Amino acid sequence: MPNYFAINLDRSHERWSALSESALAYKINLTRVAAVDGSLLNPKEWENFDTEKFERCNGRPAKPGEYGCYRSHINALNMFLESGQPTGVIIEDDVVLNSNLSSFCDFLDENYENELLIVRLISHRIPWFQKQTPQVLGHAIGRCWFGPTGSSAAYWITRNGAKHLLKKLNPGYLPVDIMIERSWSHGVDVVQTKPNLLNLPANNVSVIEVHKGNTNYAKFRWYKRFPTYYFRTVELLRRFTYIARSRRINFK
Repeated sequence: MPNYFAINLDRSHERWSALSESALAYKINLTRVAAVDGSLLNPKEWENFDTEKFERCNGRPAKPGEYGCYRSHINALNMFLESGQPTGVIIEDDVVLNSNLSSFCDFLDENYENELLIVRLISHRIPWFQKQTPQVLGHAIGRCWFGPTGSSAAYWITRNGAKHLLKKLNPGYLPVDIMIERSWSHGVDVVQTKPNLLNLPANNVSVIEVHKGNTNYAKFRWYKRFPTYYFRTVELLRRFTYIARSRRINFK
């Protein structure tokens, strides 16, 4: 059974209380990971984050909440590695747990063959999905030919997968959900469930991404976004190439 690591801001007491009660009801061993509140940090203090490259690739400045999410997932992955467990599940405190989660992750634990593997349990979009496995508890596992598919709210990951991922997440220069999805960059095979194994509440708002003060994160003018257009075109081609060449996901 994997360990579950839940990212939670110190000020989000209600979310942690609700998530803890839900985990207890479903007999899930939950470890809290203190989230990084980017709104409390000066951008000059952002650690291992390339703001200039972020602007080139995204066509706008990075938001404090995006840095907070990035650092929070770095901390969660490190905490998972420190646990010594072969696999782990990283979740954010706004996910809605259900009775299928433990059984599904136990299946992954018992049957995975690829040592470099991430299975994303929530996606905002699932375009051009290519199923790789028979359904497990009513959920197929596969890859999307188009993206980004969005969301880093919940994913199962192997130990070696986390080690490889951490190397490529440093420095950060994209929203963390996009960085996690980029198998062609970090070398860890990323697949996802269809339909989503877990869900987010309706009209959900991430408290990590709440911003304070009068700041402007609007996109740059169109003529300043040519590096962004180029980056995204290359990314799409790299995605197509990676999926076309990827081997089929096998389970025992």
